[in-house]
Amino acid sequence: EEEIKEKETKLEQAEHRVMNLSSQLK
Repeated sequence: EEEIKEKETKLEQAEHRVMNLSSQLK
């Protein structure tokens, strides 16, 4: 279960980065 949580957190961080980049492009 711990490995899955780590992957989820990494996914969330990646999503935040994408959102930040997309907001900067606007």
